[in-house]
Amino acid sequence: MRRLVVLAAIVLPWLSLAAPVSRLNVNTSSDNSRTFVGITPDRPVLQLFMNHVDRATDVSLQFSGPVYASKQDDWLRLRVLDGCLNEVFSQQYPLSLTLGTNQRNWFNFPLGVNLTHGSYYYLEVSTRYGGWDGSAQLVVNNARYEHGRMFASASIQGLGFPEKKDDVTFILNGTVEETKAWYPMPTTNVLCPGRCQVLGTEKQGYGLRNQFNVIIQETGTAGATGSFWSDYLADPALLTLKENVRRVLEDPSGPPQAGGRQTAPLAQTVPFNAYYGQMNFYVAVENPATDPRAAKGFLYCANIDAQISVKTGSYASYGATYFGGDMPRPSPGQPWQHDFSRGILQHELLGHGIGQLTEEYILPTDAGATVQTVFAPNMDPIGCPSWCGSASTVNQLITQMAADPNAACWSYDATTCQAHQAQGSSPRCLKLSGLSDPGLAWFGGRACAPATVTNYDIGQSCTGNTGCYIGKTNGGLIVVNAAQPGGDIMGALGRSGTAAQGFSTAMENHLRDVMDCFFPNTCAFYPEARCVAFQSKWSAGGNRTVFATRANACENSWYRRR
Repeated sequence: MRRLVVLAAIVLPWLSLAAPVSRLNVNTSSDNSRTFVGITPDRPVLQLFMNHVDRATDVSLQFSGPVYASKQDDWLRLRVLDGCLNEVFSQQYPLSLTLGTNQRNWFNFPLGVNLTHGSYYYLEVSTRYGGWDGSAQLVVNNARYEHGRMFASASIQGLGFPEKKDDVTFILNGTVEETKAWYPMPTTNVLCPGRCQVLGTEKQGYGLRNQFNVIIQETGTAGATGSFWSDYLADPALLTLKENVRRVLEDPSGPPQAGGRQTAPLAQTVPFNAYYGQMNFYVAVENPATDPRAAKGFLYCANIDAQISVKTGSYASYGATYFGGDMPRPSPGQPWQHDFSRGILQHELLGHGIGQLTEEYILPTDAGATVQTVFAPNMDPIGCPSWCGSASTVNQLITQMAADPNAACWSYDATTCQAHQAQGSSPRCLKLSGLSDPGLAWFGGRACAPATVTNYDIGQSCTGNTGCYIGKTNGGLIVVNAAQPGGDIMGALGRSGTAAQGFSTAMENHLRDVMDCFFPNTCAFYPEARCVAFQSKWSAGGNRTVFATRANACENSWYRRR
């Protein structure tokens, strides 16, 4: 009897196991494909992928020619890395390919490695010759794979498009229990616990990868020796750092210091307040001794859409990149002590980084006039037809400016105007004579205008709190063939006390278009007509390629952006 019991204990679990089946994880589309070079051993390409098998048996990669006879001794090195960049597989293969000019073909390489179903891994690819000078070139495509992204040394932290959605073309074959999901949904965007730390709780509605996911990375003075590494050594849970950042994102403003302004936290900044419930924030921790890659902590988190670069130290200025922006390091204290950090964050990340808005302040040192042909979203021809029903005429503005200390400039000829352009001149003028642009017709052929023309709102019947302020700073000069909507976050309060608090209504609408068309939470409610119109607007203007080509996150009901 005991033998039967023992036999049952042995056999029944075996009978309950589902037989393994073969499955493919593929990214094979030739749409938007091209060759990629520069994948030498010290410049590898990494492809993040969501693993769907228990054992990966082989992988096929696509290469393109020409391959010269002198490069027939090429080799390929493949490594599989876990989310902490630990090696779980490594193999070098001969790559003696024969490919003609522009010829492409698939080549298979055995793996034989056990992986965890439903976990992210990196496939690292490098070759001896790196695809340069007649050696085999790796084929990649764009916006055709939903379950990861490619990282290359040249754009390893890039969140701008198209680099953000480049992917290696591959066919990963393996075996898995038949009951397991074909393409499992990630349960977290944390690839490496400890090195990618969640601020608060991860929001998961419609899937973690479809939230608006933001990485917080220290890139200032201390960041040069590892993102938040000193904080981590003192407190591995980063409790103080996380609380200070949370206060910038969520706590109300206090009374501002003299000369400052109240700044709403990101959670209350229109229009981003409507999206805050689908935003996740992750703190990147880097060990400078063991994170030699250019991306460092950036590789420890998945599905990142935007980046906050925390500057630790003293800085004269802050900046932004595509979908990224600087923020001064927040510190403990009264609510108003967070206002400077959140004000910079609003301006750099929300305005410049996400909206690609330009400055709306005029610098005291700006002297002289110029014209500009490429407009940012918060620039429009004088009169602002994009967001105003009409505008004051030049004669109406001259009347309005009668008491302005620079009003005499309206009557100056070119020579007199030229003599009154420098800082400190009284009156101070902008010379229009000699400039050529159809937008200058609004000035009625005048040779000169007051420098303070930039401080007056000429807009009429405008959208919401939007205005129409002539002029825009540009390299020490003032652009005089354009006008701006007047939003405080982008600096317009320095031009007029009536500037809109926060973003102007017109720019709030623009920012909604960016969020809805680039980063929808789900394709089920994708505003396709609005996004097509948004694309068409920027295609016609030719001013913002990223808007013209990438504002189509959903295509046939599936995501293109990840």
